[in-house]
Amino acid sequence: MPFLAINGISFSVANGNASADEVVIGESGRAFDGTLIATTRAFKREWKLKTALLTWAAAEALKDLLRGKGHRWSFDSDLYSDKGLAATGAGVSVGTSAPAPKYGAGRATVTNGSTASFAASLGSSWTVCVWKWNGASWDHWIKTSGGSQWKNGATDATATAWLAVSSGTLTLTGDGADRYYDDVVALPYVVPSDWPAQIYAAGVAFSALPKLNATGDMVGSSGATVFGEVGGTAFAQASVSSWAQNNEAFDFVLREA
Repeated sequence: MPFLAINGISFSVANGNASADEVVIGESGRAFDGTLIATTRAFKREWKLKTALLTWAAAEALKDLLRGKGHRWSFDSDLYSDKGLAATGAGVSVGTSAPAPKYGAGRATVTNGSTASFAASLGSSWTVCVWKWNGASWDHWIKTSGGSQWKNGATDATATAWLAVSSGTLTLTGDGADRYYDDVVALPYVVPSDWPAQIYAAGVAFSALPKLNATGDMVGSSGATVFGEVGGTAFAQASVSSWAQNNEAFDFVLREA
């Protein structure tokens, strides 16, 4: 198990730069006779960390992940993302069986010849993650604005005309038959090339953004649902493949939901 992973993605934390606090929800005070009176309702954990040196691209992507940028559609009960953005289209609906969802209680159906539109304002840099039913099982696809593509964690060059992004809007198509999709994620940044295999290997649904799934030895065997907050950044040059590159390390906080 890694020291820390966010949504299945592990990264290095600077040695000696990780600490945990317990936040008490409620108040305590002493009565006139000195008796302690507490109204404690819960205890929540909070971690303060700093990354090791990362390349600029890896650091910026990780910052955007920690900030909870993007949308996820679980289709467990409706066509809305966890942030309330609707998937639209006349031939789009939520189903619960035949096939069973990849995760949760529901998945999306896009009927033959129809499209599902996700107006996620993705901009010029984006990543889309989606589970698609192949007729016998679910495949996990990740595609970026740079043209990179992965299927089930491995690079793949199969044509994916059923997935397109134009003017910031993601569309998924019922290409030649009714198609089934689940756990659609639209991120307004390009993920590093080592993320797709980790996301697939995690074997769980993507988090309900802006919430994040934290796992690893630091968090404990049960993991935690957290919110991220990015702090200050330190810059340094480091040698990568014999070339001096600009790198950065940054502080961040994880707060248990």
